[in-house]
Amino acid sequence: MRDWLPEDHLAFFVLDVVAELDLAAFLNAHRNDGRGGAVYDPAMMLSVLLYAYCTGQRSSRRIERCLVEDVAYRVLAVNQRPDHATLARFRRRHQDAIAGLFAQVSGSVCEGRQWSMQGWWLSTARKITANASFFANRRREDLQKLAAEILDEAEQTDKAEDEFAR
Repeated sequence: MRDWLPEDHLAFFVLDVVAELDLAAFLNAHRNDGRGGAVYDPAMMLSVLLYAYCTGQRSSRRIERCLVEDVAYRVLAVNQRPDHATLARFRRRHQDAIAGLFAQVSGSVCEGRQWSMQGWWLSTARKITANASFFANRRREDLQKLAAEILDEAEQTDKAEDEFAR
């Protein structure tokens, strides 16, 4: 399926970014004693959620549907299909770590890349107020606040859909 996407597709950028991130906070949260059910790879789950949030998708149910219907999501998920409840639990469990990654990505990973910060961060259609040039405006606190807003919006969307489904 990777051949079905152009080389410069956002999905490949997300995979590259996640491969360079420090995922210790995600990996340390899992049990190592052999008890409990199988878990999805945190890098895969993070890739799917980051791509979804970058493309404006907040609903775990819609993300679950995209994992079946959308080639980019299928590439990111390595053709696995976590359900909406699993996606939402992962997001809730790792909310602070996900928010912290926004600053980590902007501070180190995007430097020197062909992709612009606008394509990565502002695909959410949100603006961060600033007086200086575009690339000089992103403070860690601003990015963490933006991440918290996105994660909160995703949580509220899931709650509303859960109520509707009952």
